Amino acid sequence: MPFTLFHGMLSATAAALFTRDWRLIAIAFLGGCIPDLDGVPILFDLNLYRQLHHVLLHPPIYGMVFGAIVAFALWKLYLMDWKLVLAAFFAGYALHSITDLFFTDWPIRMLWPLSEQQFSYPVLMQYNIPFALAVGLAFGIMALSFYPKKKKMPILH
Repeated sequence: MPFTLFHGMLSATAAALFTRDWRLIAIAFLGGCIPDLDGVPILFDLNLYRQLHHVLLHPPIYGMVFGAIVAFALWKLYLMDWKLVLAAFFAGYALHSITDLFFTDWPIRMLWPLSEQQFSYPVLMQYNIPFALAVGLAFGIMALSFYPKKKKMPILH
């Protein structure tokens, strides 16, 4: 999927299937967006971008590494359950890589550091736009479910 924020929205929506804790949903959103930080060189040098994107941060092992750092920090600062934080972050991160595996033709080293082999199965690439729209709609519905419902005013007789 070519849209970083949609990766985050997909991860957050998936997390919302398992928890109503908005903090964990936000952590999953963050985990879903972080792998595309290796795309920042596109702002400066297209060749560097082509060399780094999907190579530097897309292997899922980094989701565990960065997730452990985030989990430790949130456990120390806010006493959040570090296992839930790690699970939410890693799931969001891994979902990003898995989605790119099927929705782009850019190979990813899914098993790095155990293997340098790159994988790409772009069988769903032609569905990028409809999938992104569906993810946006699902995210919107999920986000609205967190919006407090108005209480009805009692009718006074």
